[in-house]
Amino acid sequence: MSRRGKLLVILLIVLLFAGIAAAGLLLRVKEVQVAGQSHFSSEEIEALVLPEGLSRSPLAILAKKLFGGYSYPQFESCSVSLNGLTAATVQVKEKRLYGYVPHFGSNLFFDKDGVVLKSSADSYPDVIKVSGLQVETAVLNEPLKVENEKNFKLVATVIDFLATHQITLDNVTMYLYAVVDEASIYDGASVSLKMGDVTVLLGKNVDLQEKLLDLVATLPQVWGRSGTLHMEEYAGADTGHVYYFEDR
Repeated sequence: MSRRGKLLVILLIVLLFAGIAAAGLLLRVKEVQVAGQSHFSSEEIEALVLPEGLSRSPLAILAKKLFGGYSYPQFESCSVSLNGLTAATVQVKEKRLYGYVPHFGSNLFFDKDGVVLKSSADSYPDVIKVSGLQVETAVLNEPLKVENEKNFKLVATVIDFLATHQITLDNVTMYLYAVVDEASIYDGASVSLKMGDVTVLLGKNVDLQEKLLDLVATLPQVWGRSGTLHMEEYAGADTGHVYYFEDR
C-alpha cells in the first residue's frame, strides 16, 4: 500500500474513533435502575450519582469507572454499570445511619462520626431519634455542629453500645439498638432512653458502662410494662445505690 493509502486509512480510523467518541458524548442514559438502597430513595440516589448532563454520557460513566469510580459520604460503596448505551444500574451499599436530630422541621441523619448524610422530613423505625441537643449549624456531608460537643459524644457512646450489644426479648435475640426509639439529653448532661412504653433514666456520665450492661440484664424483666426504670444514682452492684422500676 502506498504512503498516501496508509495515511488515508489512518485518517479514516481517526475519524471513526472521533465519531464514536462524539456519539458517546452526545448519548445520554435515560433509564436508571437503583439497587441496594434502604433509607435513600431511588430518585435521591439517581440525582446524586447520575445528575442530568454530561455525567449521564456512556463515555463519562466508563471513564468514571476506570479512573477512581464513584465515592460519596452516604455510601460504603457505589458502582454504576451500563445496560446498553441508554440504560444503567446504580448499585449502592448505604452507610449506617446512627441517629437523627430534629432541626427546623427536618430530620438530620448522621453516621457514627456525626457527619450529616441526609436531611429529610422522613423518619425510619430502625434509626434512633436524638433529642435535647441544640444544633448550631448543619451542612450536608459535614460534621453536625451542636452547642455542647461533650453531650453529643455522650449520646454517640450510648448509641455505639446499643449497636454492639445484643438482648433477648420475647425469645428473639437482637441488638439493643433495635428496641430503642429515642435517646435524649435531659437536665443538661443526663441521658435517657425510650423503648416503647419503658423510659430508662441513665443519669449523668458516671458508671455509664456499668448501667448499660445491667440494663441488658434487667430490660427483659420489665419489657411489656409501662413506666420508668430509674438508674440515675446506680453505681454498680457493690455500692449502696440501686435501680428500680416505677410503673406508670
